[in-house]
Amino acid sequence: MLAATVVTAVGVVAEPGATLLVAGAAWLTVAGFSRPPYSQLQVTWQAGARAALVLSLVSLAGTGIGAAVRKLAVTGRRARGGARPVASGGGGSSPGCCSSPSSRC
Repeated sequence: MLAATVVTAVGVVAEPGATLLVAGAAWLTVAGFSRPPYSQLQVTWQAGARAALVLSLVSLAGTGIGAAVRKLAVTGRRARGGARPVASGGGGSSPGCCSSPSSRC
């Protein structure tokens, strides 16, 4: 349960590649160390398959939620007009403004 929560959280906040690596580490942890003897990595087919299924589903869900949130954030910025980058230099009257007539300072 804890491994699935960690994988989902990483899927929401990180890139898909990072989620894949964390899901792999979580699979090794859950499948290998879930039953006695705890200090030895012994993966059984049933435990490994169940852990792989659960962790792949939660990583896909977390990655999908993260992608949707990032897309909504970009769409929201575009709808509001977006953040304008601050121009450096240019000798404008206020710091960060350029002196060209087409600037929106």
